[in-house]
Amino acid sequence: QLKITTALLPASAGAVDLGSTAAEWGDMFLGDGAAIQFGADQDVTMTHIADTGLRLNAAMKLQFRAAGVEPISLISMQRQSRLQVRH
Repeated sequence: QLKITTALLPASAGAVDLGSTAAEWGDMFLGDGAAIQFGADQDVTMTHIADTGLRLNAAMKLQFRAAGVEPISLISMQRQSRLQVRH
């Protein structure tokens, strides 16, 4: 067991993977309010809302697509309290 008391950083952005196709990590445990940020400029964020669920930021969407199949199905929030599902 390794206990880390500071940030664990790669030598440069995007240069190091966490795990591989042959050596996957097991479970990941994040605290209430934790966020996962995607992209070089962290433009897409998924945040844990305690006892409620997960939230994507701003106008971001969940997209589903099988390889080579169009159109893309997506779920997005168009306005307050209005969920849109397109396919």
